[in-house]
Amino acid sequence: MKPFFLILAVFVFIWSLTLSSISFAKEDEWTRKADMPTSRLWSGACAVDNIIYVIGGTADGGVIPFSVVEAYDPKTDTWAKKADMPLALLALSASAVDGIIYTFGGFGAGWESSVFAYNPKTGKWTEKTDMPTSRGCACACVVDNIVYIIGGIKGNDGSTPLSAVEAYNPNTDTWAKKADMPLALGSVAADAVDGIIYTFGDGWLGGCPAQPFVFAYDPKTDTWARKADIPTPRCWATACAVNGIIYVIGGRDNLSTVEAYDPATDTYTKKADMPTARECSTGCAVNGRIYVFGGALPVGNLVGMATAEEYDTGFRLGSSVTVEKKLITTWSKIRSQM
Repeated sequence: MKPFFLILAVFVFIWSLTLSSISFAKEDEWTRKADMPTSRLWSGACAVDNIIYVIGGTADGGVIPFSVVEAYDPKTDTWAKKADMPLALLALSASAVDGIIYTFGGFGAGWESSVFAYNPKTGKWTEKTDMPTSRGCACACVVDNIVYIIGGIKGNDGSTPLSAVEAYNPNTDTWAKKADMPLALGSVAADAVDGIIYTFGDGWLGGCPAQPFVFAYDPKTDTWARKADIPTPRCWATACAVNGIIYVIGGRDNLSTVEAYDPATDTYTKKADMPTARECSTGCAVNGRIYVFGGALPVGNLVGMATAEEYDTGFRLGSSVTVEKKLITTWSKIRSQM
């Protein structure tokens, strides 16, 4: 039999190698990532198979919309060009269901009701049934494979907020009217936790200030409830849910502020500020990290950024289990040689 201490030393060495190969969380830290190839604001974004697709937008204050689509791989910190949208759009909404990306509305030649589906595997776009209500700057959230389109703006002057809520079923390509929001809100940030959709803030052009309003929508009962106001009023912010917590990031009037909302307690926690202050950005969460892309500073006419930054929430799906299994397997192999 080999000496026990020699075996133990080998185990410790292999253990250290195993741990060094694991990407540990750096909770509440921001990291600069590779810039987008295309500077922009008011784009849509969502993830399929841990790849984030940034869609449409504009380079300026909303004059010329884009059809450009670019995919970001967080593992390699690289970008790839993808098939353009059928229609150039800014201020669109995007969500993914069963590996297909859907875009809703936005501003093209006017306020659009168009719906398009993109299949990342084939690179093909398909036109779907239009939204009942044309609009831009709405939020799109998925609950039980149904996409809920909430609020937004329309009107010739781009300053008319909407309270309309409509639900899209990708399986049947059909729409259903749902209960209106308690208030007409033009540019809320939103995400879902445990089947409930939460909206944060508001504000739009024409002198409308950022607001602290927070509402919760339950698709099962088709009802709305008022929640605790967000400490920092804002509009044109980004919201991403990770492990039951919603992170509300940036936005007009408080461009670098990050606050984490816990629906279970209806409370907020201040988090590390975003390094690059901005509004009108888009964000997406992958494996416990939130990625924020583009946006603009409110200096004169809005000008799009290429900036990409990663926020680490500290959560990793199954990371502790993965570590445990690796160590147990390694120790079992060593013991078998004793």
